[in-house]
Amino acid sequence: MNELLTIIFNLFIFPFEKVLLHKRRKELITNVKGKVLEIGSGGGVNFNYYNSKNIELLNVLDLKFNKFIMNHKLNKEININYITANAEKLPFDDKSFDTVVATLVLCSIDNPNKALEEIHRVLKDDGKLIFIEHVIPHEKFYRDLAHYLNGTWKKIGKCNINCDTYKNIENANFKISNYETFGNKVFVFIKGIAYKI
Repeated sequence: MNELLTIIFNLFIFPFEKVLLHKRRKELITNVKGKVLEIGSGGGVNFNYYNSKNIELLNVLDLKFNKFIMNHKLNKEININYITANAEKLPFDDKSFDTVVATLVLCSIDNPNKALEEIHRVLKDDGKLIFIEHVIPHEKFYRDLAHYLNGTWKKIGKCNINCDTYKNIENANFKISNYETFGNKVFVFIKGIAYKI
């Protein structure tokens, strides 16, 4: 049953990836530099956008890794550390990274606020968080619909579509800049860069 749900989810997300996410991932991730931490790498879709010339070290964190990501061509181009851990308790020293990348992951973490506190802790003072995440719709009807659909969607997509991600990032002592909201009335996303306050 889990495999069937994964197939259904991948078929559903494919148009979002092709039409909405590809260009935005490229805009954000191509320019990432220095020591980088990617939270929740999943199938490694972001690996297609990193510029190996800019990356000193890439730490990739997830609850588990598949063979595809472990054998990705990027592994031959840059130094990648695969860390099996939870984003709510990052196994890194304070101020370790120039950039943290989080794309479509905060919506699937049990305690995204704790994860954001940890991201803030491990970022250098001049570091940045780059992200593409779900946000709750602004209009009341669609907001209520997102709350109503969230339980079913979480079973299929393993994430929440009713996260107040923008507010959560700000509450974790980040200032969001260069952001864009996109998607449709129910599935709303935000792309942006956040700096430590």
